[in-house]
Parts: sequence; structure tokens; C-alpha cells
Amino acid sequence: MRLITLFNLATLLLVTSVMKIAFASVPRDTSASTELLLDGDDIVTTATRTAQRLGDSPEAVTVITADDILASGATTIPDLLRSVPGVDVMEPNPSQPNVAIRGFNTVFNNTVLVMVDGRRINEDVHSSVFWTVDPILLSRIKRIEIVRGPGSVLYGADAFSGVINIILKTPLECANETKEGTFIGSYENHNTNFAEATDTVSRKNDWAVTFGAGYHGTTGLYAGQPGSVPDSSSVPIYTLDAQKKTSRGSLLFSADDTSAKADISSEIVIPDGRFYINSFALSYNEDKGANPVTAKLYQSDLDISSGAFDANARDDEFDIQQQRPLGQQSSLTYGATYRTSSAKTVTTGPDTYNEHLGGVFLQDQDQIGPKTTLFGGVRDDDHSVYGTQISSRFSAVNHLSTNSTLRLSYGTAFSAPTLADNYLDFSSEVEGLTVNYVNNTSLRPEKIVSSEAGYRIEFPEGYAGLNIFYNNISDIIQTAVVSYAPPPYPAGIPTEVDFQNFGTAHASGFELESKFALTHIWSGLANYSYENVKAENGQTEDYSPDSKFNLTVESDQLRRVSGYLVGHYVSSSTSSGVSLRAYTTVDARIAYRLGASQGAWTASLASTNLLDDHHEEFVDVSGVGEQIPIGESSERSIRIELNGRF
Repeated sequence: MRLITLFNLATLLLVTSVMKIAFASVPRDTSASTELLLDGDDIVTTATRTAQRLGDSPEAVTVITADDILASGATTIPDLLRSVPGVDVMEPNPSQPNVAIRGFNTVFNNTVLVMVDGRRINEDVHSSVFWTVDPILLSRIKRIEIVRGPGSVLYGADAFSGVINIILKTPLECANETKEGTFIGSYENHNTNFAEATDTVSRKNDWAVTFGAGYHGTTGLYAGQPGSVPDSSSVPIYTLDAQKKTSRGSLLFSADDTSAKADISSEIVIPDGRFYINSFALSYNEDKGANPVTAKLYQSDLDISSGAFDANARDDEFDIQQQRPLGQQSSLTYGATYRTSSAKTVTTGPDTYNEHLGGVFLQDQDQIGPKTTLFGGVRDDDHSVYGTQISSRFSAVNHLSTNSTLRLSYGTAFSAPTLADNYLDFSSEVEGLTVNYVNNTSLRPEKIVSSEAGYRIEFPEGYAGLNIFYNNISDIIQTAVVSYAPPPYPAGIPTEVDFQNFGTAHASGFELESKFALTHIWSGLANYSYENVKAENGQTEDYSPDSKFNLTVESDQLRRVSGYLVGHYVSSSTSSGVSLRAYTTVDARIAYRLGASQGAWTASLASTNLLDDHHEEFVDVSGVGEQIPIGESSERSIRIELNGRF
């Protein structure tokens, strides 16, 4: 009854918000020059690789700002992403969250491209993200842009169902803040510690250098319990960013490093794993001139060492683009990418494998009349293993009024076979028999064809929006049994397994979201997502839940005392005959400002999983052994925090 009441209340708030402002009139300047001069939460860049008002975006975009992060008290990016419509977060255990967009969440999910300032951070073995151990300081995040829908036309492989771009504050932005040093620290039960500090030195409007350090660690929920799944982590983080102004823009150098320890327990078990991750990026960005150019050079290294699983991978990438106006109402964005990767793991045998990928893209944006903008884009990717892939996107954005927008889009994208898919080479024992996992370099990329319609209306207190999508997925990559053991062994025992393309699926759904004012102090954010993923035979294709509802209520964070409350409802799901029950979690935070200024220190008390709900979010569907739910959610936790600037 509590859940039904909560859902009805939130639905009423959404509908009331839309009705209240349906005939509102807010003056709007549609000129491109005005849009590019605007700054703040209204501008997004990931959906088109250029500055764009959120209401003009050809894709569904959600933005998480630095203020949102601070208000929530969240200490991980996946916890922040739980509140985003259409995003699925799954934890086999707390040391290994996995994130998907619009379904198909799996261990080592590779359908979402994750970037930091446009730099790809998906690892090269499974093309997934090690969220827990990746060296990212939350206190450095300026905003997170989540684009829902295919993004291969601009970003190539892995931008299959969406793109997450984590945008950091530049050193010059840090230098322009009230105070140039920051500190965030917290202590939580389960011996969980979180601490981050940054400091910036600069010459005004010329150059700046930001130093960062942090520690994220926990002994885990089940430490010391007999037969428990280990889930501890210890992650030290070191970062360095240097920025220099130029006549047309700026040069930026970034480097980060960690020597982390974490327990990974799912289809691949990495107990007491040691993760050595370091990367650097050198970028040139123009924000002046008629035809701005952006060029970026990246390099990242990953080494994993444990008694059960070893891997090392290196990724080098160069990316360049230029934006060129074609008259007052049209612009062209084009560029190229070249990437090399090499990797070696215990599951792919003794050899190191090298792959090369080159891509070129072109996007045209045309304003046809005062209310309508058309977007058309195409990309050609050529890979050393799976060959050439063409991605395309066509979108129309029409402003029905000064504050409401209708969006229609059609696009294609692909998810490339991972290195682990192509070069599988190891053995295991089942029922006294040796099972050989063998390579298959003839795999084709998984493909998606997506159609989407969206509506968004903005008003002084917030916005309301609806997105409806339908996706066709083909060439799905799955494990396949090549041969079975002969009699007298029982039927169905495999002796050889590989990955193959077989089957198709379709996914449909919608996302309803709204931000609204409750009083002059309190505001709310609510969204509901529904998705239905079916295989060609009509069976459920994956175990992502079909319904998710999020409700956030927060007060003005500039007040002496502020509050934050967020609730998540996730429906039940079923896969391979195993059911996961629905669950509800609630997080809360109350903060007290210790000074009068905006940069004053803040002390807070926070709780996650306030209802102490125990639930499973993952089913072991590896195909070998019993398929059972594993991994409980966090128990109720209490956290004390202190943050401020110096």
C-alpha cells in the first residue's frame, strides 16, 4: 500500500506540473549565437559533440550537476545514476556495480560508452567499466551528462544504448571558485571511508594546476562472516591537471593513477584483486573563432593481478573534430578517431592480442524555419577484426511553443565483440570433464536500430518530459555449446564452448520525468521508466527490471539547515527461471552549514538504505552450475560527513 500511494502521489505531481504550465509562455531566443553564450545546467555537449541547449538536443539527456552530487552525499557514481530515468544499476556485490541504459544489464556490461571529459574509460578486455576502482574524484566533477539512445554515429563502438560523459572542472574553473582548495570526508559503518582533497595554484586568466588525492575504501558488508562473498575495496587516487590559455582556447593536460585492491565476485571471480590503473590525456580546445577545432590524445593502462585472474591492457587513442558554420542556419561537425588496444588475460591464453580501429564521422545541423531543426549524421568505423561498420542518425526537433519541444529520431549503433569474446582460450572442470572455452574471431558486432519520440516542456520551476522508444537488436553475442560429452556421461554436459551470434530481440518502453517546486524552499524530482525486452520467440531476453520509479525531495542547499531524501522502487524481474523480487530503498541526508558564506564548511548526517531492505540484484546465468540469486544490497548504513573549501 505504501508503494502504491507513493506512486500515485508522484504521478499526480507529474500530471499537475504539466497541466499547470501547459499554456505558460516564456520568451525564448533561438539564435545559435545566444545558445553558445549561455552557461549553466541548460547547456549540454555530449549528444552532438557541440554546445547545445538541453531543450534543443536531438537525444534524451539527463544532467547531474556538482550541486546535485553535493546535496545527495553520494560516494559513488553508480549510486548517483540510480536516480536517472532509463538507467539500470546492478550490484553482484557492492565492489562491482554494473550500469546499463534501457535494459540488457549484465556483468561486465559493454552496451554503454562511459567517458571522462570525452576520454573513453571502458576497459579493453570486456569493454565494461570497473566503477569501484577507476580513479575519479567526485569532488572534481562539474556535471555528468547521460544520453539515452544509440550514440555510435558520434562515438563508435560501445555507444550502443547510451553514453555517459563525466565532465570535470578544469583547473581554471577551480581557480575561479571562491576558494581554490576543497575537502570532502566521511566515515560509515562497515569501516567505510571516503576522503578527497584538491588544491589549485594559478595565474589569473592564464594558467592553473590542480592537484587531487583521495581514498575510497571499505572492509565490506560480509567481512569475517563464514562462507560470505568477499566485497572489500581499497582505492587510493592521485590526479594532476594543468591548463594553459591560448589565443583561441586552451591546452589541458590530465593524469590520474591508482593502485587499488578490490574483491570481484560474479561470473569471473577476482578475490583480493590488485588493480593498477593510470592514464593521461592531452587536449586542445578552441572556444573562439569561426571554425573551432578540438584535438585529444589519450593513453591508459590497466593491470589486474590476483591468484585467480590476471590481465593487462593498454589503450591509445587520438580524436580530432572541427565545427564549421554553413550559413546562418546550418553547421557541420566532422572528425576522425584512431585507436589501438592491446590486451592479455588468463581467459584468453598466453598471447597478447592487438586491435586497431579507425573512424570518421560527419554531422549536419540545419535550422529550417524559426521552430524546426534537423540533424543528420553518419559514421564509418573500420576495425582490424570485425571490419567496417556504418552508423547513422536522423533527428527532427520542433519547438511547438516558446517552452515546449517535440523530438523525433531514428538511429543505428553497434556493440563490438570484446577481446574476451574473440579470443577466449581457457579450460575448466565440470562433472569430472574438461570444458574448453575456445576463440571465435568471426563474430559480428551486435546491432541496434532505434526509433524514438520525445516531448519536453520547461517552466520557471522546472520541466516535464516524456520519451518513448522502440529498439530492434540483432546478432546478439551469447555463449554457445560447440560439443557435448558422449555417453556414458549424462546428456547436456558441454566439452567445448565459444561465443556466437544468434537471435534477435526487441525492446520498447517509455520514460516520464519532471522537476517541480513544492514550496519556496523545497523542490522535487520524479521519474518513472518502463521497458519490455523480448527475444524473437517472445521470451524475456534479460533480467533488467521492467519498471523503475525514483522520487527525490530536497531543500534549498544554501540554507543553514538543508535536507535531501531519495527513494528508489525497482520491480521484480525474471531470467532463466529465477526470479528477483521487487525492492524499495530510501536514502536521506541532513546537513548543517557552519558559516554564512556559500563556501562555508558543512557537516552532515546521512543514511543509505534507510528501510534496511535486503534484496538481490543479480542472477548467475553463466550457463554452468546452479543459477541462483547472489549478492545482497547494502544493509542500512549511517554516515557522517564534513566538506568545505580552504
